[in-house]
Amino acid sequence: MNAVVCGSSRGIGFAVAQALQKKGHRVALFARDGECLKEASKALGGAPIIRGDITIPADRERLIAEAFAILGGLEILVINSGGPPAGTFQSTALPLYDKAYELLLKPVVHLHQVATPIFMKAGLGRILTISSLAAREPIPDLILSNTFRAALFGFVKTYARETARHGITSNILLPGYVDTERIRDLAEHRGGLEAFLAGVLPNIPVGRLLDPIEIGEAAAFLCSKEASGITGATLAVDGGTLRGTP
Repeated sequence: MNAVVCGSSRGIGFAVAQALQKKGHRVALFARDGECLKEASKALGGAPIIRGDITIPADRERLIAEAFAILGGLEILVINSGGPPAGTFQSTALPLYDKAYELLLKPVVHLHQVATPIFMKAGLGRILTISSLAAREPIPDLILSNTFRAALFGFVKTYARETARHGITSNILLPGYVDTERIRDLAEHRGGLEAFLAGVLPNIPVGRLLDPIEIGEAAAFLCSKEASGITGATLAVDGGTLRGTP
């Protein structure tokens, strides 16, 4: 199948693209940083690249159109973006909520809208939204992420029920603490990597940060034809971190 992965120049997005390619899918990469995209493409044997910003509506529409044209079809869409700034309720001004909505929720809704006609015509589609454990259990100092990632559940569950008979699935993947630049940025906000790890590792039953490829492999399965019966679901790949039941 043909796939496009957002935010795939590095980190989890790159790992997802890599895993999909290993499963035999043709993959196009999408991100803002042109130089990082070139490096990612090179690492994946010259995978096609599309440069753009997921927060810009015209770029989202162009992303789907170009991926379809470049690949000769499109059956898989992986939605992945960076996170909003860390902060508490007291430290987070109201305008930052608007920016977080434009980053975390609106692009997911819009990309579903743009891709759905293509998937319906083909009778096959896989949409996977990469989110965060913050969607299920609020994380201290991440009020923006806690707020908007949780909203994805209602949207994806509703969309999945409406489109399942058309051969389309839509699911959410919740990575735990993964060894990426994002985690290292959060660590700096919380007093440095050593202090951060001392605080989080005791709460991860496997006792380590996850490798991005572990997220990639789970994503590749949810995007496969074999996962046609899984839709409207949420899968946590977190080393056992979540304490609550589904």
